[in-house]
This record gives sequence, C-alpha cells and structure tokens, in this order.
Amino acid sequence: MLQLLAGKAAPDWDNRLDEATKRSHISAPYHATPIFRTERHEGTGLLAVLAWTGSDQAEAVPWEVVTTTQGALKLTHPKLGDWNIEHWSLPVLS
Repeated sequence: MLQLLAGKAAPDWDNRLDEATKRSHISAPYHATPIFRTERHEGTGLLAVLAWTGSDQAEAVPWEVVTTTQGALKLTHPKLGDWNIEHWSLPVLS
C-alpha cells in the first residue's frame, strides 16, 4: 500500500502477471506493485509517500498528518498510534 502525503501523483499498479508483459526488473519474475504516476517535471518539486506492506488490513488504513513544520512531521494512525519524524531536511508538507 502507498499513501501520498504531498505532491501531485495518481495511484496505479505496475503489474507483470505472465510472460506476455515485458520484465521491468530482476527482483522477481512476476509482481503486482503499487506505484504513483506523475506528470513529467523539470526543476524542483516535492513528492512525499509512505509505503506499507503486511497482512494486517487494520494497519493498511492511511495515516493522518497531525502537524507539519520545517524539520518535523507528526502522523497518527488508528491502530499504530503516533509517529514523530524529525530530520533537518523535512519540508513543510502542503
């Protein structure tokens, strides 16, 4: 599961389920991978995405952004609780 936090992108899937589709990587012969597609972009931009994998569907529920400031991001999740991320390079998410 992927969750878009900031930026403009459309959710999609990169699938290779049989030999009819050209192989795009060497990790596995077949895959169904969630991706985001964006418009071609030149210059600076921001795309912030969370990735999750697992079998507990309650954990797959999207996170909520509580606060976003320069260098800090606070998220909350109904099952996983709060998550505070701090790094000097984190921008304010819009």
